Amino acid sequence: MGTSTIDGTIEAVDIKRKRGKFTIFRTIRFRLDNGAEKTVTKALVADELANILSPGTSGRFYLFTAVDQKGVHGIRSRQGETAYAWVGGNEKAMRFMFLLLLATVVLMIAITGDVGLLPFGIMILSAVCWYLYRKARIESRRQFDADSGYAASAASPDPIAPAAPA
Repeated sequence: MGTSTIDGTIEAVDIKRKRGKFTIFRTIRFRLDNGAEKTVTKALVADELANILSPGTSGRFYLFTAVDQKGVHGIRSRQGETAYAWVGGNEKAMRFMFLLLLATVVLMIAITGDVGLLPFGIMILSAVCWYLYRKARIESRRQFDADSGYAASAASPDPIAPAAPA
């Protein structure tokens, strides 16, 4: 679990598919401000951000990893766009699963007087996963808000743009 940032310019994106409120990118290739290249694979991105992630967009990109997901949760572009969005589907699904399995376990105890090991185990697993997804969401929001002072100057050189003639 964690968050990180990339300062650079998007060189290429390869969209795998769009689903409901999010987009899965097969790859997002960045040219870092120091000239190096970094590729993020299998990135999950909310549609509010996916529309901004296009070749040529430069600035600071905020990345996350959570349980079995990774992706982009925020952008502060040199073009002046600032956006944050979280893909919260798995967090909601885990909370729903926990409540459903809790009801199942309570019902099993009421009817049979015994607890099924499988529903109880999955209930505990869903509670742990819900907590981890929630923690990642809170951490990503804190990271993005704490970096609100970041302002990429419009005059900062674009590492991909050709140099101006002297």
